[in-house]
Amino acid sequence: MPNSSLSNGYVQDYSCQGADLALLKDMKLSFPSAHASFAIYAALFFVLYTHVRVSYRGVKLGVPAAQLVVALAAWYTALSRVAEHMHHWGDVAAGILIGALYAVLVFIFVLKPQKLHRKMAWVEDGHPQMSLPQPVIMSAR
Repeated sequence: MPNSSLSNGYVQDYSCQGADLALLKDMKLSFPSAHASFAIYAALFFVLYTHVRVSYRGVKLGVPAAQLVVALAAWYTALSRVAEHMHHWGDVAAGILIGALYAVLVFIFVLKPQKLHRKMAWVEDGHPQMSLPQPVIMSAR
């Protein structure tokens, strides 16, 4: 004979016995994963910023190696949330998407990467030439 609390096979009346109130609160706050979102945001913003801003003249593999380490650390953070049973994979996937979206939006619309590149200076013949910003020379008085 079926239980009276079941309706169409679903448990209707259930109360958690002996659960910690902090665990119950954390259970309700699992979507999306804030750890994964922030880790991916910081890593992707770092990768985009260093790609546009840092010069590769000295060590050719220094910047890409740093970008890879930061990206792998963010990926590890996101996967560790699932491995430690703090979030479901969907919570982490949503956090990754939200963090990546915000990193790209902030990079494009707030930082404006076209302003990070060297400015074009027009010469008299009409062809652009690359020029670096000139330093301000302060005279001591």
